[in-house]
Amino acid sequence: MLREGPKQTRLLFSPSIYEMTIPEDHYFRKLDDCIDWKRTDTICRHLYCEDLGRPVKNFPRVMFKAEVLQYMYNWTDREVAEHARYNIAVKWFLELQLDEEPFDFTSLSKFRVKLGVDVHTDLLLDILSQMKEAGFLDYECQFIDTTAVEGNVALLGTTQLIKKAGQLLLKEMEENKCAVPVKFEKKESLQKTVLKAFKVLETAENIPGVEHERKILKSILEDYIEITNGTVKERKKKGKNRIVSLTDKDVGWGAKSNDEMWAGFKVGFTMTENRTITSLLVTSAGVTDETFAIPLYEQQVSKPLTMVGDGAFGTGENRRYFKQRKCTLVAPSRGQENPTKLFSKALFTWDGKTVTCPGGKTTSKYTTNKRTKALIYRFKGRDCQNCPLKPECTTGKYRTITISCYQKEFDEAEKFNATPEYEALMKKRPLIESKNSELKHPHGLDRARYRGIDRMTIQALLTIIVANLKNFIRLLMKAQNPPSERKLSIPNG
Repeated sequence: MLREGPKQTRLLFSPSIYEMTIPEDHYFRKLDDCIDWKRTDTICRHLYCEDLGRPVKNFPRVMFKAEVLQYMYNWTDREVAEHARYNIAVKWFLELQLDEEPFDFTSLSKFRVKLGVDVHTDLLLDILSQMKEAGFLDYECQFIDTTAVEGNVALLGTTQLIKKAGQLLLKEMEENKCAVPVKFEKKESLQKTVLKAFKVLETAENIPGVEHERKILKSILEDYIEITNGTVKERKKKGKNRIVSLTDKDVGWGAKSNDEMWAGFKVGFTMTENRTITSLLVTSAGVTDETFAIPLYEQQVSKPLTMVGDGAFGTGENRRYFKQRKCTLVAPSRGQENPTKLFSKALFTWDGKTVTCPGGKTTSKYTTNKRTKALIYRFKGRDCQNCPLKPECTTGKYRTITISCYQKEFDEAEKFNATPEYEALMKKRPLIESKNSELKHPHGLDRARYRGIDRMTIQALLTIIVANLKNFIRLLMKAQNPPSERKLSIPNG
């Protein structure tokens, strides 16, 4: 017997539906229980007026939860709103009724801008505080590293970059009702493009309101090209802080090696032994690694007693800074070996004023290298020429020894790096490399979502918040279940 169809029944929406459909061991339940999300409302309260305007519909904690889901699964704003409409587990986590319409996807973008870098930083610090209150923040020994993030820009060749900067200047001149001296064509040689750019610069020199665009074009020309006998050529060695993109002027060039470069940003962060990230700093890609160590240390409320990093962080300035703050900086030393395989600097004795060589000769004459912050001691030529050890010491007329202004710190590091304690700490350092991979691949920190260093910082903050929440859940589960009772699993980070 063929019926017309099943009878429709009305489903009564109630919290019991969530109880029946979302199991107790669902990951969102663990995520909801790991921290007190209501503290988000308190942190964000100053962003809302107390007695004016309409009542808040999308509470800060709900929108922050939506941000967490977005970065946990690498969703777009539209995808978050879509899941909040149809995914029952997402609805429950975001505290929505089954028949309740979620926020519009544009609300998430507005909320992100509203909180900015400062409030997102406060939210990260609050999560760290809750982890500390629960006894899971082992901050005393930490690891430090940086990671490359590709910028959200299209890279242009030199000719196209100059042309685009020139067109922006021409557009501003037109808006100021000024005569346009030239017009850039689609296909032009570097020579013609540069000549037109100089003509535009000359015309715009005394025009008010176009100073910013004129400065950009001038900077690009200075950094990217050179003119020899009237011939325009692209510079082989371009300006260090040159403009990479006109759509995101915070993007810079960074180098992983002589052959591998990227255009974008650099994110530095510190991590505890139990894999909790405690601080971060976002800069243009061209910033060197050693400059991250001190700001990352200063950010932290609970100061570490040991910081472990690679050789890039082991500068004399960093070693002295951490020593003064009774924090041990553990990093490979750059060594004192002589690249020519002759007598190394370690065989020479420095007493603070004079240097004595293996042959017993002493010198007090030196010059100062302000750039490298070092003293260069020089032995007398006649002493070296008459020395029987000269063939093993130098191939020149005389020997020089470079003594760093931080030599005492380097010598202390050499001694520490020969101990088993150093070896044990360096064996743990790869922990931060795997965390680096986790931030990039599941959660999208390999490429900028937005443009500008502030928005890039927000992306890094939210990515790290997600990584810390995942880690907090892992630590809580590990504490609740003895090792013998836990099932074998491979956690994602």
